[in-house]
Amino acid sequence: MMFTSSGRKVDESARLGPLELAVLRILWSCTTAASVRHVLAHFDRPVAYTTIMTTMDRLFRKGLLERSGRGREAFLYRPLLQQEQWLRNHVRTFVSQCITRSPSRESFLSGMIEALANHDESLLEALDRQIEIYRARSVSRRVAGC
Repeated sequence: MMFTSSGRKVDESARLGPLELAVLRILWSCTTAASVRHVLAHFDRPVAYTTIMTTMDRLFRKGLLERSGRGREAFLYRPLLQQEQWLRNHVRTFVSQCITRSPSRESFLSGMIEALANHDESLLEALDRQIEIYRARSVSRRVAGC
């Protein structure tokens, strides 16, 4: 289970549709909380105001947005997770599901490494660095008794 820095629960299992991702990308690019109208103005295609409003409400209910405003004011929304946090969580969930469903962990790892190499060979070096960082942290935690 995952929580934001403000303590709100995030529905990690929630799959996001293309419209939800587009709204999040717009909000991630904002420096302050944004209204439905602001998000709508930054859309690259015609979308109804009520569609964006419903989408932002859904993201709020999933724990991905914070909402403020009362009465006759329009709600203002801001993401509760930074884009990098969301992506890291999304990838972790996806990989966990793949490992759980795969008849062979080695086959999954082999396929993942092939995909990384086919996309960009330097990703394998980046993976090596991340593994070393992870191992160093694990050793530090064990030494510290945490």
